[in-house]
Amino acid sequence: MFELYDYSLSDLLLFSRETYLRLLGRYNADMWPSQIAMMILGGTLIGLVRSSKLTSDRVISVLLAAIWLWVAYGFHIERYATIQIAAKTFAVMFIIQAILLVLIGVIGVRIHFSLSGGLINRTGLGLVCLGVFVYPLAGWAAGREWGQVELFALMPDPTVVATFGFLLMTGPRPNGLLLIIPVLWTVVSGALSWEMGAYESLLAPATALLTVSLSLVQYMQSVSK
Repeated sequence: MFELYDYSLSDLLLFSRETYLRLLGRYNADMWPSQIAMMILGGTLIGLVRSSKLTSDRVISVLLAAIWLWVAYGFHIERYATIQIAAKTFAVMFIIQAILLVLIGVIGVRIHFSLSGGLINRTGLGLVCLGVFVYPLAGWAAGREWGQVELFALMPDPTVVATFGFLLMTGPRPNGLLLIIPVLWTVVSGALSWEMGAYESLLAPATALLTVSLSLVQYMQSVSK
């Protein structure tokens, strides 16, 4: 991960927006019809949150960890590395996040997902729906072909957005350790997206800012009780 400090933004961006979209198109074509299964998986995860059972907490953590591992390998290593010199470093970041989800959410059982009905909690649910169901529409609305949109559990940005949502549903005191890598990714992704003119991808950094702000509110509320 620390290899990122050796690169400038121009070093990391050695390709155009069109090259990146062609890569997404090939990836989506090769993965079809898993996109449908991933949306169903997203809906299943939401259903598990609503069950509010300890076993469900562990299952959600395991599934999220598996998703982060797949994005690390299936996208960063197998695909993104063909055009991005830092892709393997990004993959390490995603693998570390997967390990943290297992250590904290499964072994430590310190993640408890719930839909309590509060504003922050509901915002988390909204972010999950945004990452799983709405994010592909953002790319399409920005002029991408359907085969070039980014999807939850296959590409980094919608996966991170949905993860932010799940973490906001773990109140009353959020686990800040699980926010570090997702936020760091949105900084890198947002900078690269801005550089290549893919402004629709700035949605991910915007959700990071919202998540960090709401997490601080959650924290302040928990310590004041």
